[in-house]
Amino acid sequence: MQKTLSTFLLFITCSIGWLQAQKSKGIRALDKNLNTKKYTEYAPSLSADGKIMVFQSDNNRYRIWYLYEARLQTNGKWSKPRSIKSINHFGQKPSVGNGFQTDFIAAPCLSPDGNTLYFCATFAGNLGKRDLYVSYRGTNGEWGKPINVGAPVNTNASEDFPSISPEGDALYFARPNGKKRQQKTCYDLWVSLKNPQTGNWKKPEKLPKSINTGCEKCPRIQADGVTLVYSSVHEGGTTGFDLYKAVLNVKQTDWEQIGEISELNSPDFDQFVTVTGEGKGTKAYYNTQGKKTPDVFQVTPLPASLQLQQIRNNTGYLLATTDGKDTYVLGDQATLKLYLLEPGEKPYLLKAFKADTESGGFTLALRFGYDYKIKATAKGYESNEHTFRIGETSADYRMMLHKIGKATGALIAKNTGSNTGNKNKDQSLVVAQKNWKKAQNKLFFNPATGEVISQADLSKRWANKESNQTVKPRHKIHSESDLAKAYPEFKPYESNTFIKRNGGQTNILAKLKMPHLYFAYKSTILDAQSRVYLQTVYKLMQHHPDLHLRVEAHTDASGTWTSNLLLSEQRAKAVKAFLTDLGIPSGQIVVKGFGEARPLGASAAKNRRVALYFKAK
Repeated sequence: MQKTLSTFLLFITCSIGWLQAQKSKGIRALDKNLNTKKYTEYAPSLSADGKIMVFQSDNNRYRIWYLYEARLQTNGKWSKPRSIKSINHFGQKPSVGNGFQTDFIAAPCLSPDGNTLYFCATFAGNLGKRDLYVSYRGTNGEWGKPINVGAPVNTNASEDFPSISPEGDALYFARPNGKKRQQKTCYDLWVSLKNPQTGNWKKPEKLPKSINTGCEKCPRIQADGVTLVYSSVHEGGTTGFDLYKAVLNVKQTDWEQIGEISELNSPDFDQFVTVTGEGKGTKAYYNTQGKKTPDVFQVTPLPASLQLQQIRNNTGYLLATTDGKDTYVLGDQATLKLYLLEPGEKPYLLKAFKADTESGGFTLALRFGYDYKIKATAKGYESNEHTFRIGETSADYRMMLHKIGKATGALIAKNTGSNTGNKNKDQSLVVAQKNWKKAQNKLFFNPATGEVISQADLSKRWANKESNQTVKPRHKIHSESDLAKAYPEFKPYESNTFIKRNGGQTNILAKLKMPHLYFAYKSTILDAQSRVYLQTVYKLMQHHPDLHLRVEAHTDASGTWTSNLLLSEQRAKAVKAFLTDLGIPSGQIVVKGFGEARPLGASAAKNRRVALYFKAK
């Protein structure tokens, strides 16, 4: 007994000494809002921006494992953790009848955008003892009911410690292998890749022996999608689970740079690393022994062994043309192939994929400093390809496929340049295009609802109502008199139409509803239609100097929560810049970006929008 007590006291002394020594290296336990003296805070997982954390804790009346969520506040401290009830109360509930027992719920992993949560649990209906589950955040910010990941990931064995890749196409996890080292339960690490055609998980594969040395656990794939941090008890080791790192090579065929993260390893266990932020704001969070219980620790600045790979998100559009003038989206009719180019070697196919069916857009997360080739093919079209090097900044590409036998010449154009087309155009087409442009500039206004719409779009509405087809620029534009008969509620718009009325009469300005401005995939560029409507806004604000404008911008759900928030802010600022360049005082325009937080529905194209709201001061 005396020997055991002496050993325990020695361990506590070593742990406290280690904690004191780590403060000088930028390693510190999080504040008391999150870490407690009495309870355990375990398995922290964070969004890529470092603003959302999910972890497991026994900080409840039953002292059982539940999942909790906390938010980083503007003062730099963490909010009081909130129980995720939709998960914690999903299965068996503690009661007198069951001895206050509940299902085992543990090892949460938050996706980089903060909207998907994986974890393991022992809910009824499991395929094995423990299965992996997933929950999705709803539009109200709350987590949905758990969904079993299912076979072939879950088996009649136990699956534990899930970790999802940034693109959601690779799921890492652990399975117990029946071994023990230093009285620790050992696991093997596995990965399952998602089938891009079906969206289903493929049969998992065990990671190579260079990683699986016999006793591993807690894999965490980082926000770059290629750096895996995990815990291991190596043969002959004496300090329990230590942190190790491995990097997936650029061909994604093998792991390299495997080594220990010595700066963070302590005399006890070290697990669950998440690297957050970018540049000077980069930090790491992980789990280790605190003064009394396991706690969550923060590391800044980031040690060299935890530096992630430089990834650049390059966006592009896959469009098609039949005559060099009109462009349209091919959707899933075309295939894109991405190749890695290395000196002296044949192009190496990294992946084949499809563009977005609505916009033709696509995103590629590529390694800095490497050369790539992207090739697009579609039946009946001439193939197109482009070679590029990933530089310091991300790029935006436009890829055009031409109908076989038609005019050619447009290649991938950086920053989505437009086509000039054939100079020898058919004269009737020229006239039709001019009429279309003129109709875009002519606006109508509905005094009852406040809706503003162009003559061209009102013509589209009429045509869609009759034939359920989209009107193309070469189609006939309905005359003002015809539209007045079909839509008597709309009146031709002039800037002085919107007059502020007093004496209890209707304030038309308060009802004004400009149409949403829509953006291409990952783009902040205002299209021609948006510029037409903003010219109207400019004229309106000129006539009413006391009128103020609020610009609210949104994105679809692709990308991370942080990148979408930034993209929405950039879209809002693009609108403001357009108006201030025309002469509207900056102080009359307020901008706000909401990222993906306020979707209108399932349509990605409709969610890439900017809404305009007016208020008379």
